[in-house]
Amino acid sequence: MALKVENPLYAVLYANISGLKETPNSSIPLEFDPGEFAQFDWGEIIVLLNGIETKVMLFCMRLLYSRKIFVKVFQHQRQEALFQGHADAFDYFGGVPKTIVYDNMKTAVKKVLEGTKREEQEAFIQFRSYYLFDAQFCAPAKGNEKGQVEKLVQTARAQFLVPVPQVSDLQVLNHYLLEQCDAYEETYVPKTKEQVGERFLQEKQQLLPIIGTHPCARKVRASVNSLSLVNFETNAYSVPTRYAGRKDAQINAYVNHIEINIDGNCVAKHERSYEKLQEIFEVDHYLDELERKPRAIQHARPVRRANLPPSYQEFYKRSLSKYGHGKEFIKLLKLHREFTMETVERAVASCVKEQTIYS
Repeated sequence: MALKVENPLYAVLYANISGLKETPNSSIPLEFDPGEFAQFDWGEIIVLLNGIETKVMLFCMRLLYSRKIFVKVFQHQRQEALFQGHADAFDYFGGVPKTIVYDNMKTAVKKVLEGTKREEQEAFIQFRSYYLFDAQFCAPAKGNEKGQVEKLVQTARAQFLVPVPQVSDLQVLNHYLLEQCDAYEETYVPKTKEQVGERFLQEKQQLLPIIGTHPCARKVRASVNSLSLVNFETNAYSVPTRYAGRKDAQINAYVNHIEINIDGNCVAKHERSYEKLQEIFEVDHYLDELERKPRAIQHARPVRRANLPPSYQEFYKRSLSKYGHGKEFIKLLKLHREFTMETVERAVASCVKEQTIYS
């Protein structure tokens, strides 16, 4: 018999007490249509990279109908890695899921608003708008809302990455992980008699088509200092000396390289360094200035660190001895603007061998 409460105060108290009754833990069985949903998450793992214990990030995406998986390692989880991982996953799947579920990572979410609303990062909006997929974000601290991909992180750690991988570079590890993704197609989808690969054949037909590729870069504003260097993270990268002092450079940071743009043009491209406090030079960027200041060539860091062939060094010594300056050597280095490295190297080697130094 229900308790009859006449006094309004007691009625409120009774309602509050009733609300304190424990709700049993339960889950609702879910079912997804082909091509409809995927889930994404990052995981941390330890690898031995060139013998050094290194923490790297595991990019994990799973299609929810077929349970098809994609796993790849990156050195970090910055926005450029997020974009590159997505692009690689879409290429592997042969299409794009209509909706992807995320947690509230800062590379995608600028601000968590009321309820399910989010203010997304502009670059993330541009990326997903290009591929035409929607983003759905979990409630804060509710990672269980993307439980399938969290299970994938655990599976990858326990099945693919034990014992601790020992590799010379991450490309080797990623090739191995791709093989594991292929082999996973023989796994049976829970509560069915179908394998992942069988279901994926159905799901692939319902994925959105891939229309070209979107630049997987993080954009950063930068300035060029008097040494014609642009600072990015902990390192400095060179640009041609004519841009020294410019305050309007833009760095497009990709996972493996960076591009430096000024006035809408790419003026420098470098392999990206993940070491700290490095100076990354392109010797050609300094040749015009060295031509005006040839005596500086003896101590110019870009030249000293260029790792030039022995024949070039011998050419420099002989031309310096004969002419008393480095102008001939600068002319030699400028030949790379017109001819291939192999062609110039052969000419220099022949010149040194025949002991002929031309002015």
